[in-house]
Amino acid sequence: MSVGTERDSSSPQNKIKSVKELSSGYVFAGEIDVQNRRVILALNLIGLVMLFVFGWLFVQLAEAVRPEPPSSGLSTFWDGLQPLWLLLGIVGVFVLHELIHGFFFWLFTGDRPQFGLHILYAYAAAPDWYLPRNRFIIAAAAPFILITMACLALLPSIAPQAVSELLIILTLNAAGSVGDLLVTGWLITQPRTTMVNDTGPAVSFYMEAEPAVAVMSHRWLDLVRSLGVDEGKARRAFADLVANYNEEGRYYHNLAHISLVLDTANELSQLAKDYEKVQLAIWYHDVIYDPRAKDNEARSAAYAQRQLPALGFPAETVTRVSDLILATTTHLAEDGDIDAQIMLDADLAPLAYDKALFLQQSEALREEFSYIPEEEYRQSRIRVLKTFLSRERIYQTDQLYSELEAKARSNLQNSLNELSQ
Repeated sequence: MSVGTERDSSSPQNKIKSVKELSSGYVFAGEIDVQNRRVILALNLIGLVMLFVFGWLFVQLAEAVRPEPPSSGLSTFWDGLQPLWLLLGIVGVFVLHELIHGFFFWLFTGDRPQFGLHILYAYAAAPDWYLPRNRFIIAAAAPFILITMACLALLPSIAPQAVSELLIILTLNAAGSVGDLLVTGWLITQPRTTMVNDTGPAVSFYMEAEPAVAVMSHRWLDLVRSLGVDEGKARRAFADLVANYNEEGRYYHNLAHISLVLDTANELSQLAKDYEKVQLAIWYHDVIYDPRAKDNEARSAAYAQRQLPALGFPAETVTRVSDLILATTTHLAEDGDIDAQIMLDADLAPLAYDKALFLQQSEALREEFSYIPEEEYRQSRIRVLKTFLSRERIYQTDQLYSELEAKARSNLQNSLNELSQ
């Protein structure tokens, strides 16, 4: 799959180049939002502590390398912190710091970087680009490394009266690099293929997904992109869905189940009145699942009611998707509601699997209810099987009724006979 417009596109390893369009095989893995008050407060507190730590370290270094080191150690350093020099030092270091960030963003993307200034932070960013881990590490760490190296190179030979000012520059740059260094330290521990998007106020991280999840990511993004959902929001929503469907203890109601339901629904898509809403409902219908609870459908519908508006969906869509999810409580659709019939039939398609796969699915369900004693589960399962067998039709669409009804009834009856022995 193409990953879109990229820098150095001639390389065969385009997945580790800077790109404007991220492959759907990448999944949102988290972000640092410096507009979050807690985040910015934490960074500034750490920076304040490091201001003193780096200041002390650089003074010790100056006293070690200077031919005539500052006679009074720290006192000479602090004497240099006159208000005017302090202001010029802050402005000068911050401007140079962000210009270096911007230079490397330009180098790795070919686009002009974006600069911004807020009360508590300044930034350079490449908001339209995703940078691979190694390139972003270079762009993030470059100001700290280059300014520190330049100042340290000057330290042994600079005039004595300028030592304090040089130490101010060193210290302010190092303390102001705390966020960059924290991100760099974390990224070093991540896979080389990790991609990073820096918008300035936020830095987002994306990881290559395992093949099965990557396929589902592609399906999700294809759906919501066609409905006009913002790319970043879509990827975050998918990450939340995956986190829920991959919860420990989900042996049946997991992402694989969603994939199978979507596959079956696709076979009926030509019958649908609003197939996009059917797909959205399938994605969310088991997002909340606790085998001990009796309101999973209602909780899943409520989850969709919270998430869909945040993705930009109108109230009518949210209501319809919620109603479709709630229909899975009884697996009975109203006459003429073809969209609900499609979704419910697709959800029940596993009842008509071949014997081996049907047994495998039954065992997966048993695993989810492992906390229930065997006899109690057996009786509960018998009641469920009898409920479905007592219906005039298990499948409400004519297509699946003709294709799957007989097989599903055979599987259910055989299972009932075994449990009743």
